Amino acid sequence: MAIDMFSMRTLLAALTYMREPITFLLDMFFKETEPLETETIDIDIIREGDGMAAFCSSLVEAGVVAPEAYQTNTVTPGYTKENFLIKPRDLLVRDPGQVLYAPGKSSGQRVEEKVAKALLMLMRRCIRREEWMAAQALQLGAYDMIGKGFKTHVDFGMKSTHKITLDAEDLFTATATSDIVGFMKHCIRDLIIEDSGQSSNHVMIMGSAAAESFMVHPQITAILDKLHINIGEIKPSEFKNGAYKLGTWLDPMCELWVYQGKYKDPTTGVRHNLLPSHKVLFGSKNARCERHFAAIQDLDVGMTAAVKYFPKSWREKDPSGQVVQLQSAPLPAPHEIDAFVIADVQAEE
Repeated sequence: MAIDMFSMRTLLAALTYMREPITFLLDMFFKETEPLETETIDIDIIREGDGMAAFCSSLVEAGVVAPEAYQTNTVTPGYTKENFLIKPRDLLVRDPGQVLYAPGKSSGQRVEEKVAKALLMLMRRCIRREEWMAAQALQLGAYDMIGKGFKTHVDFGMKSTHKITLDAEDLFTATATSDIVGFMKHCIRDLIIEDSGQSSNHVMIMGSAAAESFMVHPQITAILDKLHINIGEIKPSEFKNGAYKLGTWLDPMCELWVYQGKYKDPTTGVRHNLLPSHKVLFGSKNARCERHFAAIQDLDVGMTAAVKYFPKSWREKDPSGQVVQLQSAPLPAPHEIDAFVIADVQAEE
């Protein structure tokens, strides 16, 4: 029996082999993915203590150690569920890049190609939403999921001390009074290491304006000159979705990145920076961050499906067309939120 190209199993296999759009924050921090078979997701906010083992005589009974404290929030994620309709007339229109007088394809082949392209487009939209959620979580310590028939707020409990707005004399643009290196040490040593225990693999991710101010600050240029480092030989490298690495700072030890990823507001249509240009994000790549996915509830899969993305397609008779749908229930979660610091380092442009 011939395999139906539009069956759920076939579409899932097609998605498996599609190349996902690479996103910077998800790849940098949210490396683990966890599709679940439940409608809700438990988010454990981990805050480890620094207690030591107590001394005692070998003749007395052992002391009881209390478990490390953590906070659990149970969240029902919102769905991303969008349809794309392929109309009969779409099969008569030349696709972008297609040679006008090339040998024709059958209608079935053209429909299959249209379905594949529609799925890829829908999946890219889902992942862009995940990147937005990750950016919000790392900067605000929370995000809102608001849509048709759904509204919820997810709070990861970021401490107020990890949300910094520099005073006027400490701004990166205040070249005569600000101490950028001292600020970097404070964020990494006094906040991230002290509060989370994550003592390695630190990164400093700058918005574009913050990066420009950083590179021309007299304190930074003096240190680079003292170390006989030629700024023109740092050779920043292109990387993932508009971000690039400036280099590595030695004290405090951290990678320097510039991130210019953008998103388009679905309500206003205006494009915004995922990391505003006047902000700086500090974090540890070792921190526990996960991309959770709640179960997809759909009778076409039986009842529920523990998958990241659930595609399906069906044919409408009136008006005639092939519908392509992609569902997902994502919830990026920084479980060790104390391993991140966000700062406004200059005036907003």
